[in-house]
Amino acid sequence: MEQRVVRSGFRFHPTDTEGLTFLQKFMAKQEINYSGFITINIDVYDSEEEPWKIYSRGVPRGAADDSLYRYFITKKSSNLGNWKLQDEGKPVHRDSSSSTVVIGYKKKMRYMVNNNEEHREDDGHYWLMKEYKLSNVMLHQFDDDYRDYVLYAIKKKFIETCSSEMDNIYSRGVPCGAADDSLYRYFITKKSSNLGNWKLQDEGKPVHRDSSSSTVVIGYKKKMRYMVNNNEEHREDDGHYWLMKEYKLSNVMLHQFDDDYRDYVLYAIKKKFIETCSSEMDNVSEEFGAIQI
Repeated sequence: MEQRVVRSGFRFHPTDTEGLTFLQKFMAKQEINYSGFITINIDVYDSEEEPWKIYSRGVPRGAADDSLYRYFITKKSSNLGNWKLQDEGKPVHRDSSSSTVVIGYKKKMRYMVNNNEEHREDDGHYWLMKEYKLSNVMLHQFDDDYRDYVLYAIKKKFIETCSSEMDNIYSRGVPCGAADDSLYRYFITKKSSNLGNWKLQDEGKPVHRDSSSSTVVIGYKKKMRYMVNNNEEHREDDGHYWLMKEYKLSNVMLHQFDDDYRDYVLYAIKKKFIETCSSEMDNVSEEFGAIQI
């Protein structure tokens, strides 16, 4: 399908309420003003057609990314095909959850083959779909021929391994002047009480203003290691693991800053490769290879 020409940085990313507003305008035979990002009259429940084929008929949302939703307006079918409901549906309010006016409902579904919840494609992805339907309060104002229309959003969901999750985080950091994945990259962000898969390797050490001989402690450093299921021996496929250092200012230093900034900490993350006996000897050989005996 031909890609729409949109301004740089644009993404078609409607909220639940905005999505139902597009559906409402379509049913009212009004100009939707969606720049062509919603595809009309595609049978998303066709069990004879794979979801990737249906997805390919949708319009990219301004980015060449298959993990983003693509939108379709079509008539609702009583047969869900290979799509299985993941919830009972949630109400969508006019402006926010605090509003009492329910304009529609959202249901989540997952594509399954032979009712197999673990079904995945060869590269590990699976398919998700959201269904948006207007409430009866809203439907009564439209012609009967249009009351069966609903809005669907379909996307491909990739299974992230522990390695890919950490690679994603690490890749957002800035290289330290060398193309070397074994060097630390630095991040400043708010500290979380939940360490996730990071496990402390020590109780933390004080950092002094100039050196360990100084009595002024300006902060503390803690070391952590990334572990899955609390498994200290966890390694990625190529034998590496992840290390992180957390730097936090001491209370003596923090009191001079605004409350909004006192939760910020500095993190340093790096990939640590396990050196085998062979790689260690290769290093020695490289260092002394020029020496002739």
